[in-house]
Amino acid sequence: MKKHIKLTFLMIIVLISASVITYHIIWTIRLRNIPASIKSQTEAVLKAYQWSKLTGSYWENKLQDQVEKIRVLPLDVRLIFYQEILLACDLDTSRGTIFIEAVGNDAEPFHANLSKYVNDPKFLSLRKEEQNKILGWRDVMEIIVQQQTHMKLPRK
Repeated sequence: MKKHIKLTFLMIIVLISASVITYHIIWTIRLRNIPASIKSQTEAVLKAYQWSKLTGSYWENKLQDQVEKIRVLPLDVRLIFYQEILLACDLDTSRGTIFIEAVGNDAEPFHANLSKYVNDPKFLSLRKEEQNKILGWRDVMEIIVQQQTHMKLPRK
């Protein structure tokens, strides 16, 4: 009986260890092409998003927190961050509004970046769902840019 309990306990430890190792390998692979300057911020948002899918918790505040941290970084790095979030997360309803607010004044360069990406061979390697996301958000960003431009016009 004791031998059976020890064997069961050992199997549980092996399974937990394998799960932890697999978890870290998956995140390492997922984040391998992310610049070091935004890796921790991207990981924080993506992990919060994944956790919310399991628990129903609110992950959008993590997005807002991490956007504040990247605001001081160069534009090209911020654009990578936005695109990673766009591809990895469901940005419907209020989450889409929060994402638009997060992009903020970077809407015009983000729109240009998405438009450029559509013509990049990497775009064709995306799943159809991801391509549609990029195309849809490119159009949304165009509208946001138009609204921002209109708001900046001097009033007569």
